[in-house]
Amino acid sequence: MKRFLNLVMSWSYWRSRTDNLFINEKFFIENFDEIPNYAIELHKKWRYKNDGMAGILNYINPPPIAVELETGDCDDFASNIYHVSNKFNPYLFTYFPKKISKAHTIVVMVIDNQYHIINWSKYHVFDTLEYLHQYLELYAKSPIVSTHWAQYDYKKGRFLSVETPQLLKYID
Repeated sequence: MKRFLNLVMSWSYWRSRTDNLFINEKFFIENFDEIPNYAIELHKKWRYKNDGMAGILNYINPPPIAVELETGDCDDFASNIYHVSNKFNPYLFTYFPKKISKAHTIVVMVIDNQYHIINWSKYHVFDTLEYLHQYLELYAKSPIVSTHWAQYDYKKGRFLSVETPQLLKYID
């Protein structure tokens, strides 16, 4: 099951748009403390839109496009946050609970060995990956059966980050 879900996520990233993959620095947030406020304001104006076939045909906008559109589902919102917080080496983290309809994507930044997450307009900090998983299971109201860090995409450079190679050690 875990292998299948990871394959689905890799396929989703692969079929997503690959044009305009530049990193537009005018959208970068320079001060980490501004990221939670940005997420709150973005969430207020975000237009939620499922991917095709009620989300089955998963499609993730590349970060610069997500910044421009301000429309989409959770992975598009996370892609937007990913882009503006690029200076802090973010990761898109997708998890799959037993209730597969509750699958969700958030942004994770590892700073000083703590996991800082943006989950829609919510900001949390966790000392361990285990605490992060416990929070996500409570949020989803279901045990998590699989996670996906978009490892393929980082190694292939689809979501280019300033210091991604240094943080690959956090990917399981």
